[in-house]
Order: sequence, then C-alpha cells, then structure tokens
Amino acid sequence: MRDKHDVKMKGIGFLTNKDVLYAKGVNIDAISNKKMDFYAKVIEDGDRTKLSFFGAYGYDIKINPSVDYQAYQNLRKALVGFINNYLPGYYTEQIDDAQEVVEDLRDDTADLKDNIEDNKGDIKKKLDEIEKLKKENEDLVNELKETSQKLNASKKELNDAKKELNKVKTQIISRDK
Repeated sequence: MRDKHDVKMKGIGFLTNKDVLYAKGVNIDAISNKKMDFYAKVIEDGDRTKLSFFGAYGYDIKINPSVDYQAYQNLRKALVGFINNYLPGYYTEQIDDAQEVVEDLRDDTADLKDNIEDNKGDIKKKLDEIEKLKKENEDLVNELKETSQKLNASKKELNDAKKELNKVKTQIISRDK
C-alpha cells in the first residue's frame, strides 16, 4: 500500500505484528475520492494465508456494494492487484530460497561422498598396513621360536660343558691328592 498508494499501514513492524493492519482517515484515489479507514486482515489457515481488504467512511459506514458500489469494486481490484504484485515476488523468493537449500544439500552430499571415498582409501591403506604388520609379527614369532630353541640348546650345551668340566676338575683334584 505504501509503494502503490502512499499509505502507511499500522499494526505491523518492530514488536507489532497484528492480524488486522489499518490506516485511518486516508485518501486512496484508486478506491474512492473520500477519506476512509482502510483495513487489511491476514488470517493463517493451516498451510495457507487468507487476505481481506475492507474499508469504511466512518465508524458504522462500511464500504459495501449498497453503500458505494464503485468503491467496493475498486477495493476488490486493489486486493487482486496487490495479490498479483505480491505473490509472484513471494513465490520467486521462496523458489530462490529452496534452490539455495538444494544447492547447499548437493554440495554437502558431494563433500560427504568425497569424504567417504577418502576414508575408504584410508581404510584400504590401514588394512594393507595391518596385513603387513601381521606378516612381520608372524615372522618375528617364528624367529622367536627358533631363537628360543637355539638358546635352550645353548643352555643345555653349557650345562653339559659345566658337568664335563666339573668331572675333569674332580678327576684332577683326586689325582693330586
């Protein structure tokens, strides 16, 4: 209304959003050449919004076809004109917002797909590393077994050598006596 008819509506703005917007004692030449009170009613109805325009020349003189047929028709034209001007922009904005969301979701999906592929590559590397470490561990276990067997054999040989040495020592001591 402000852009088309230079009428500032009250009831909407910072800290005030009412269901009925109004402008009192205004001239709206597109509707009538008389001063009027102009009202716009906004009603939420589920997922839809209903809008009504109505006007009055005074407290109890409502604009209707029997009071001022032309003003009533002009009010209807103003409502249709408002809807024709407002709705395309509104829906264009809704479509733009939805397209941004879709693009963001596509980007997020692509990023996640890339992350999944990167993680699959990391998992393959880690699995390969695990296999390599398992093989190294197996080799070390086998080497440990062999070395333990050699150690045990060396300990046995050492014990056997000590026993032999003790026998020889005992024989030498017995001879010297």
